[in-house]
Formats: sequence, C-alpha cells, structure tokens
Amino acid sequence: MNEQDMMIKKKIEKREKVDIVLAYILIAILLLCILFILYLKFIRKDELDVPQDEYVPNYITLEQISSDFNASPLVSELTIDGSTINSNANDNGLNINYDGELGNFNFAFVREGNELVLNWTVEDSDLVKRIYNEIATSICVYYGNSDELCRNTLDTMGEDGVSGIRFSNEDDTNSVYLDINKGITVNSMITYKEVTKVEVGKTSYELSLSGTRISDIKTETTDNSLALSGTITRTDDSSDDLSVVVKLYNTVDEVIGENKVDFNSENSLDGSKTFEVTFDFTDDLTLEEINKYSIEVVK
Repeated sequence: MNEQDMMIKKKIEKREKVDIVLAYILIAILLLCILFILYLKFIRKDELDVPQDEYVPNYITLEQISSDFNASPLVSELTIDGSTINSNANDNGLNINYDGELGNFNFAFVREGNELVLNWTVEDSDLVKRIYNEIATSICVYYGNSDELCRNTLDTMGEDGVSGIRFSNEDDTNSVYLDINKGITVNSMITYKEVTKVEVGKTSYELSLSGTRISDIKTETTDNSLALSGTITRTDDSSDDLSVVVKLYNTVDEVIGENKVDFNSENSLDGSKTFEVTFDFTDDLTLEEINKYSIEVVK
C-alpha cells in the first residue's frame, strides 16, 4: 500500500469516527426530544390540570344561606305539619316559597348591595319573623357565633334590631334588612323566655318570665346544702304578688326538691330585689342526685 492509499484510508477512518460521533449526538438529541414530548404529554399535563387556587369569598354566599334555610328546624317543623316551604338562590337574592295552612306565599329577599331586603304586608307577621330569623341565624352562625347565642339574640331583640339587622315601616309596608357581609352582634348572655331546666352549676343566663327579669343567678354548694340566688326585677307595671319557685331534678327529670320565695305586702317587690332559695341535704336529697334545676315565676 503506497503512501497515497494510506492517506485515503486515514481520511476514511477519520470520517467514519466523525460520523459515529454525529450519530451518537443525533441519537442523544432524538432521545431528549422523545423525553421532552413525554414530559409535555403526561407530567406537564398533570401539572396544568391541577386547579389553581380559586377565589373564595370571605362572606356568606346566597347559595349557603339557601342551603342552611332548607335544612333549618323551621322547615322541618312546617314540613311535619303538612306545609311545603323551601328556598332557592338566584342572581338577585333569595326566594322563599310557602304553601300551607296559612295560605300560599312567596317571600322575596332582594339583594341591595351588602343587604338582603324583605318587604311584606301579609298579616301573618309571625311566619315572616320566623323566616327572616332563620336567614339571620344562618348569617350569624357563618361569622363564628354559636347557634344558641344567635337565636337568643334574635328572639330578644327589639324593634331597633341589632348590628347587622335593621327594620323600617313605610306606607304599611314592613321591611327587614340583613347584612350578609358581617356577623350579627350577639348577646353574650342567653335569655330564656320560658321555664327552662339547666344543669346545676350553669348560671350564665337570664330569665324573662311573667313581667319580670331574673339575672345575676348564682349557685353555692356546701357539705350540707345547695343555695341558689339571683336578682328579680319587674319589667311591667304590675304590682301582683308573686313567687320565685326553684325546682331540683334528677337524671330522669323527676322533681326531687322544691322551694320558693314569696313577694307580697310583707316582702314587696319594688324595682329589683335579690332572693335566695336553700335546699338542705337529707337522706332523700343528696348532692349526687341533683342533676338540673329550674326557676319560674308564679303569680
């Protein structure tokens, strides 16, 4: 093999090496392309399919209010009585449809800015009140209050309403305005309007009974007795004699003790007065037996 043949052979070998390197490079590029396509098709697609954080309003929605109303005790009660009542939300507010013993009504809560407004002229104001109280309870609970405190506040509020609820009357049309962007200012002290059995030791409540208000309720237990005290205030113009009656109950709500304080000509109730009822422990009445107590006013 002469020198020229050797040079040609070397050039061919050199070109073959270059071709092999280029082939490897092309193969590597091809593999990278395949991997990139697989990433886009499967992995990246999954990432893109993950829902982004959706905007969640920081106020109660009409849909939530409607759902709460349809699951409310009022709807259950009226349904059991044979009536049909339900709520549905729309872009402008809420519709409450009622068909029952009182007739057939449609109560429209129209949204005006931050408020739901209900106008009514029907005579059955009690039904209307119960309906808007359920709506107001839903709003109240949503903003972090307990159902009990919300209902107590709504049951005891006056004609001026409370923060979050206002009323108006014009040309024989009544209106209630419910602010859905904030909670209702609730009373921290529960007020019962009827005789209520409560657990011994529970005193953070008031009573509104028979033209009187009972507050500052306290219980004190010793080794020998249980004493219950409070303040009674007349809230009407009556001057009738009355008695504050306290009853004790066992675990099955049987009365196991009863005592009272009388207010009469000898112990008159002018304005406010404190009272105390004491129960001495005996073989028939022990502290372990006492589960609940109640306070009532008897005229």
